[in-house]
Amino acid sequence: MAIRELSRAQRRLRKLRWFRAIPSGWAEHARAYRALSRALRVPAQTISGPSLVVILPVFTRPENLCLSVALALRTPGVTEVRICVNDPAIDAESLLDELDDRVVFDRADERRGPVERYLAAARSGGEAFVSLDDDIFLHPRQLRALADRARAEPRCPHGLYGQRYDASRGRFTQNLCRREGSVHVLNRLYAFSADQLDRYLALLGAAVEDSHAARVAIDDDVVLSFSGDGLPQVHDLGPWIDCPTETDPRVSRFGRIDAAERRRQLYRSLDARVGTRPAIAPMAPQPRWPWAPRTALGAGLYYASGAPVLRAAARATLRGLTSRGLVSRSALE
Repeated sequence: MAIRELSRAQRRLRKLRWFRAIPSGWAEHARAYRALSRALRVPAQTISGPSLVVILPVFTRPENLCLSVALALRTPGVTEVRICVNDPAIDAESLLDELDDRVVFDRADERRGPVERYLAAARSGGEAFVSLDDDIFLHPRQLRALADRARAEPRCPHGLYGQRYDASRGRFTQNLCRREGSVHVLNRLYAFSADQLDRYLALLGAAVEDSHAARVAIDDDVVLSFSGDGLPQVHDLGPWIDCPTETDPRVSRFGRIDAAERRRQLYRSLDARVGTRPAIAPMAPQPRWPWAPRTALGAGLYYASGAPVLRAAARATLRGLTSRGLVSRSALE
């Protein structure tokens, strides 16, 4: 029997099989994984639907690009997949299985931050956009559904993950997802219009000095969240697939020591500049998800299969045990 060769996107998805996104039970995760696996078996094609441009930044997780592009190319109505290459050392073309005519590369001549995705969106000339961070994977139907929500309610940007700002305590809440309602700031996934893009670029110019350092450091999602006439909206689109590096401090922007304070300062600055926004409505309580099993098996298997840091730590532990005579020297070989 002939063995079917897997594409890079399919191989990447298999690596994510045992890592469950926080807001999903294991049964939901399994369904989401199977749905993405089936979607990848369908050839990329232009499927009818309202025109949509997908913006994909690539920076610290280039191994995820093949899967992100493959899913975007199978989303109904997608006329362009714009890849914002924020590190000139990355050869983005070599990472892809398929170079569709709809794929466009925006290459930086130096390392840049996530705000570049909006400059890339402006160069596309599109009217409706969806942009995903490089550590989250949605089914094409989910991407289309989010774009349709934004099209039906164009007054504000839309997403599935967000935060609310508690002014009395001076901090943000975390992980507001799998619910319907308004938030103060979107995270990770964004659907927005050309009008909101124009306002975003105006706010960006007012929020930071026009320098490379400022544009690399700024939290782009905070700026976008002030680009509408109303508060951003989050939606329950069902379970998705996450990358285990989403909270890795060596990779994630949220891992910066000063990340929380920078975010608060930017939010307060924009809030004072924009003025009064609609009052935020109560939201249903956060569901209780099975947090503990999330990484007990999943991340362990994932990292053991290919993380040099953990392999080095394991070998250091073995050397320590060997030096004490607790493990035979052959274990290091």
